[in-house]
Amino acid sequence: MIRNPRLRRCSLALLIAFAVGGVPAATNLALDPFQLVGWRTLDKKTADTVEKRHGPLFKAIAYDRAPKRRLILGDSRSRALRNKLFHELGETEAFNFAFSGGTVPEMIEAYGFAAARGPIDALVIGAPLRMFDKTYKNGKNQFPEAAAILSTPVNYFSSWLVFDTALETIGLRAPDPSALIAGLLDGVAGVAFAQMSFADAQSYGQCRAACVEAFDYEPPPRAATSAPPPRARGS
Repeated sequence: MIRNPRLRRCSLALLIAFAVGGVPAATNLALDPFQLVGWRTLDKKTADTVEKRHGPLFKAIAYDRAPKRRLILGDSRSRALRNKLFHELGETEAFNFAFSGGTVPEMIEAYGFAAARGPIDALVIGAPLRMFDKTYKNGKNQFPEAAAILSTPVNYFSSWLVFDTALETIGLRAPDPSALIAGLLDGVAGVAFAQMSFADAQSYGQCRAACVEAFDYEPPPRAATSAPPPRARGS
């Protein structure tokens, strides 16, 4: 057992950091739902689940892996144009960069992402007129989030979105990160209080202050306990 209180608190903090960061990273590497590494092929049902979860990220990774010279942009109507159709027409340089619920800001971001990776010879846009209303879908734009996740492998493998999507592909869901961290800190606080003797801290207030100082976290107040009633004489 680590006797130094400060070293003990540092060890517990490292354990929390591993639990919160290491497990998602290992899961993301093993399952790789958006196929950044591309070591496994997703079946159609799984691919549809992943694309539905974050279309811009799914399409951006696919394009980054195999850039094309002709783009199709739009929402779910354009997305319905499968690559098989273009291949049957002899068009092998087309990439369908449309995704369900796509908006004009996302189309602009997708074009910029593709153009930065090579010349674009042709651009096909399928967009109903309502998409050009700036209030359409409240101006939704998920592409900057996708670009941030793709900026470095560390961002991808440590992403909670990727972790949650990976679990969803095997029928599970990730817990809310803030609730998970709060639960871990509550557990650490309980262990710390159990290990600290009366000689270590002469009051609950000092225990509470030590926890706040170590983890910048204040545990819930301890429930008040009432003294047992006095026993009747002669009982």
